[in-house]
Amino acid sequence: MTGDDEILRLSAPAVPAPPVPMVFDPVDWGLDPNKMGRVPAEARSGFGAAAIIGEEDRMRIGLTDADPWRLVCSLIGHRRGRAYCAGTGTLIGPRLVLTAGHCLDDDPDEIEVIPGRAPGGGMPFGSVRVTPDAFRRHPAWENDRREERDSGALVLDAPFAGIDTWFAVADRADADLTDWFVSIAGYPEIRPRTDPHAPRYDRGDELWFHSNAITRARPHELHYAIDTTAGQSGSAVWLYDGGQPTVVGIHAYGSRRRNFATRIDRDLHALIGAWSQT
Repeated sequence: MTGDDEILRLSAPAVPAPPVPMVFDPVDWGLDPNKMGRVPAEARSGFGAAAIIGEEDRMRIGLTDADPWRLVCSLIGHRRGRAYCAGTGTLIGPRLVLTAGHCLDDDPDEIEVIPGRAPGGGMPFGSVRVTPDAFRRHPAWENDRREERDSGALVLDAPFAGIDTWFAVADRADADLTDWFVSIAGYPEIRPRTDPHAPRYDRGDELWFHSNAITRARPHELHYAIDTTAGQSGSAVWLYDGGQPTVVGIHAYGSRRRNFATRIDRDLHALIGAWSQT
C-alpha cells in the first residue's frame, strides 16, 4: 500500500490508552477466507436496494456483542416524541460513529446510537442520544446535496463502556478496490423474507450481513452487488486488511441496477480525521 492508502486509525484525547487491535477470523463466522481479497471479475446476482434482485443472500447475525458486529450501530431518530429508523452507523473510533449524511436529515431532536443492538430490545452496551450540535456532514452533501459526497458522523460525548476496538478507515487505490470482496452489515427496517409466507417483522432490531465484490470503483463512489434494504443506509462497506476490518465506503443508495457507496477518498479520509478531533 502507498502513503495515500495508509490506514487512518482514529483516536480521541479522552482515551487514556490505545485499544487492542481487532483481528477478525472469517472462519469463525463461516466465511470463506479465500474470498476475503480479490475475486475474479464475473457476473454476480443478488444486488438491489429497496427491492432484492435475484435470491435473498443476507445472513442474520445472532452474536451482536462480539467483534466486529458490536461496532455496527442501529440509529434511531427521535423527533417531537416519535421514534423512527434513521439508518445504520459504524464505530470507527472511541467517540466517532460514521454514517451517511442523509441519515442525519429529517430534522431529528436526537439520534440514539445503539451498538450491537439485538432482537427484543437487547442493548449489550447501552445506548446514547446525540443532539444535532454533534452531527457532522460532508459540506458538499450539507450545502449542495451531492449524492457522491453523502457522508456524515456523530460525535459521542464519551466512549461506550466495554468497547475498546473499532474499524479502521482507509483511502485505497482503484486497483486495491475493484473486484475485491467487501461486506455490509446493517439494520434493515423490515426483516429480509426468504419465506414469502413468513409474517412481516418490522421492528428493525436485527443485524443482517452480506458480502460480495466491488464491481466498479469511481472517483467518489463504489459499486457492488450486495443485498441491502431501507435502514441499511450509513452502513460501512469494509474489507479485510491483514485481519483488520477496514472501511472503504459508506453505503448510501441503490436501485434495481446497482447499489453504491460514498467512497473513502483522500478528501473524505482527511475530513474524518478532523471529525475525530472534535
